[in-house]
Amino acid sequence: MKRGIRRALLVVAVMGLVAFAYGLWLWHGTPDVSALQTERPTTTALLRLREHERKPDAQLAPEDWMPLQRMPLLACAVVKAEDRKFFRHGGFDWGEIRFALQDAVLTGRLRGASTITGQLARTLFLSPERTLGRKLRETFLVRDLERTLPKQRILELYLNTIEWGDGVYGAKAASREYFGKSPETLTPFEAATLASLIAAPRAPLVGPNLDRFTRAHARVLRQLYYSRLITRQQRYEAELAWRTLLTSHAEASSPVRFTSSSTPETALKSHDGLAPLLAHECDLNSEVAAPEAGPTTDAPPSPTPTTAGP
Repeated sequence: MKRGIRRALLVVAVMGLVAFAYGLWLWHGTPDVSALQTERPTTTALLRLREHERKPDAQLAPEDWMPLQRMPLLACAVVKAEDRKFFRHGGFDWGEIRFALQDAVLTGRLRGASTITGQLARTLFLSPERTLGRKLRETFLVRDLERTLPKQRILELYLNTIEWGDGVYGAKAASREYFGKSPETLTPFEAATLASLIAAPRAPLVGPNLDRFTRAHARVLRQLYYSRLITRQQRYEAELAWRTLLTSHAEASSPVRFTSSSTPETALKSHDGLAPLLAHECDLNSEVAAPEAGPTTDAPPSPTPTTAGP
C-alpha cells in the first residue's frame, strides 16, 4: 500500500517537473516585446500566414500607420466591440472568462473571451493553431505586453496591425477599403461598422454572420451613446443608415457591402475633441452609470427610437 502511494507521488512529481520544464522552455522562446515601445511592426505572423501564397514578401505599409490620437472615435468603438474593460484589466478579463465557461457548460459551445492584448499577441507573433503550447505562449506574451507597454500603445499597435478583411490590415487601410476616407473623418456609423467587422473580418455579411454583425453594430452604437461619445441624433442616423442599407441588400438578395455613398451625410470632420477620453477609458463610467445602458453582449437590438434629440 505504502509502495503504491510512493509510486503515485513519484509520478505526480515527475509530471510536475516535466510541465515546469515545458513551461520554462516556452517562456524562454517567447519573443521580446520591448522594441514595440517605439518601433512600428512592418509585418505580423498573421499577415505572413495569410499572404504566404500570393505575396510572400507582403508588409504593412509604413504610410498607413495612424497615431491613436488621430482616430479616437474608431478606437473607442473598437474597445466597446472587442474588450469593454480593456483599460481596467491586466490583459485577462476574468469575468468574461468565467461567463464564457458558464456558457460552455450550459450550451456546449465555447465562445471567445480574449482581450485586445491577447488578440494583439496572436496577430504579431503566433500561429492560429489551437494547442496548449500556443496558449501558454500567448499567456506569456500578454503578461509581457501589459508589463512593458502602456494601454494606449497596445491599442495603437492593435488598430494598425489587425486584419479587417481579405488583404486589409490596419485601420487606415480598412477605412480606405470600405469607405474611401481616413479614420480621422469616419462617421459613428462607419466607426461602429469597422469595429463590428473585427470578429469575422473575412466572412461575408450573410446568414448568421449578418445577424451577429447587426447585434454588434447596435450594441457599439448604444455604448458609444451612453459613453457620451456620440449624440442621440448621431446614434439615430447611424441606426437608420444601417436599416436602410440592410433593406436594400435584402431586396437584392446579396451580401451587405459598404461604400461611402451608403453612409450618413452628417459626418464630423474631425474627432480631435474626443481624444482626451482615451485617457479616461472611453468614458466607461458614464456608460455603466446610464440607467438604460442595456446588455453588453450581442443581444438582439432594442427598437430604435423614432425621434431624435440633441
